[in-house]
Amino acid sequence: MLSFKFLFGSFFIARVCCGASGTTAVAVQAILDPIRHNKTALGLIRGPPWVLSSEIRGTSSILWSCLVTLVACIYTALHLNVPDKQGRRAQLFAKANWVLSALLAPEVLIYVALNQFLEARRLRRELRLIAAKAAAAGIYGSSDPPMNCYPQAAAAEAVPGRKTHPAPPSPIEEFDLRYCYFVIMGGLRAYIKDIKPAGAPDDYFSLSADAVISLARRGHWISVPPSRIEDKSKAGTVQKCLVLMQLIWMVMQCIVRAVSGLPISLLEVHTMFHVVCTVIVYGLWMKKPMDIRDPEVVNHNDREIKGFLALVAELEWGCLDLDGCNAVVYPAQSSAAAIPAVALNDRYMTLEPASCAEGESPRSVQWVTQKGEEQSHHLLDGQAVPCGVGIAFSNQPPEYKQPIRFTARDNARWEAMMPFIDSICTLQRPYRWIDCAKEARKDVSNAVNFTGNLWFPDWKDKDGRVLNTLFGFARSGADVSRTSKATSRLLRVLEIALPMVYGGLHLTWTSEFPTPLESVLWKISCGFVAGGLLVGWAIQRAAIDPINVRLGLLFGRDVANKTQGTLFWGIMVFVFSVYVTARGFIVVESFISLRAMPIGVFVTPAWLQMIPHL
Repeated sequence: MLSFKFLFGSFFIARVCCGASGTTAVAVQAILDPIRHNKTALGLIRGPPWVLSSEIRGTSSILWSCLVTLVACIYTALHLNVPDKQGRRAQLFAKANWVLSALLAPEVLIYVALNQFLEARRLRRELRLIAAKAAAAGIYGSSDPPMNCYPQAAAAEAVPGRKTHPAPPSPIEEFDLRYCYFVIMGGLRAYIKDIKPAGAPDDYFSLSADAVISLARRGHWISVPPSRIEDKSKAGTVQKCLVLMQLIWMVMQCIVRAVSGLPISLLEVHTMFHVVCTVIVYGLWMKKPMDIRDPEVVNHNDREIKGFLALVAELEWGCLDLDGCNAVVYPAQSSAAAIPAVALNDRYMTLEPASCAEGESPRSVQWVTQKGEEQSHHLLDGQAVPCGVGIAFSNQPPEYKQPIRFTARDNARWEAMMPFIDSICTLQRPYRWIDCAKEARKDVSNAVNFTGNLWFPDWKDKDGRVLNTLFGFARSGADVSRTSKATSRLLRVLEIALPMVYGGLHLTWTSEFPTPLESVLWKISCGFVAGGLLVGWAIQRAAIDPINVRLGLLFGRDVANKTQGTLFWGIMVFVFSVYVTARGFIVVESFISLRAMPIGVFVTPAWLQMIPHL
């Protein structure tokens, strides 16, 4: 900052010393024309003390200033989530991909930034509320530090000579907006290699805001010192200052041209939309860490935390089918001497004692233990492993009774999570796993943070994925189901409103186009961007849904669902193709319109050129 002050101070001192007025560029041009090829004269003749900038700008000047502003706006506004891959090349590729995406749809960044801002505020509000209740109950004082679950942080404090905090931060200071952003961007990572389900894609997963809230309610506070987050964040203050100078110059010169009655090129108008979007995103992401590449690893040495992580892994990728009803959770073998085996009642979908011959006592569970180097079990009807996982069938033919494959990792995971399940379901009798899972999801929901490049993907909502894809979200979309109903409603409205604003403002701009055809295509493209999503939604409600109802009455639900899916995807692919083409045309036309502009576009006030810019 001092260097900038020195630079501007030197500039104005030089300007004053050289006089309030200077020689125009036209006068200098008149002196140079006769001696342009005389190298001796060019080196001997002294020039005027101050030469004013030219009042004429070239096409290349307009092009490069707008192009630099566009790329700088988008690139510096991006605050990517913590990447799965740690390589710099992957990070640069992700940013380049996002620069291109945001160039087509700048309002996407506003939507994403607002979504994350609301999610971060929700997390901060919930954590502070839990901390206040815990302090009121005397669990810990308002100045006591929450439990730090990070081995790296503990190790750092133990290093001799390492600077330590003189006083522990309070929960209010610890759980600030920067910490909450750190959580929702995938900054907390749990490694589950020893309890990993076969269906899990990686040996780790990131904790979501809901996971942090669930653990906090159980007294486990996952904290990261603010200084540690600051160390990980690449703030890029100088970079943002330079970009801010460019933005100020772009806004100033457009305002001056409008006040002076000078025409503004279409590319400059398009660039101004990006500038406005960037300023809004800067404000929403002011507290979000930037370019964090290495997350904090959650220490799961605590029994309950490990049980929580094991339960989350099982619910997301586990070995037991949540759609089926055959898996049974018994009390652990050590909890009772003899536990009766159970069977499934097909009619009522409940468990009942397994049938046995007349006069015999109820059949007990057959406990299956690991033998030698055996890595997996195939549990049959009435069997269970010592941790309590078993299987129960109804009176079905043998060919329908498929065993459950239970590996050593599955056993380790269930041994870790059984105490946690017991605290939820109180395992004093056998339960269907599907019932246990339903109860567990009330306490452990949306615990995995499926962070994409920038936001939360909603993999389970097909319609949401399509609408978000049309909106510009590429392969993922914002998950607004975790927010309140009012916030969710706001975000849904913005999905439609932001493209309407973007397309509408471009549509209302009166500008000269090189050809009448380009003028017509511009209006069509802007109109489709503004109302394309609304048209797709109207087609869904007015045509596809009624057709689905009629087909269901005539041919049955299966045929209706297949037909609806085909119609839905066919229409959405068409709308998506036209939508992307329209957005692409708006960007391309903004650039190629430079070939035929009003002559006044090239006139510029000389003093504007004195302000540092690119």
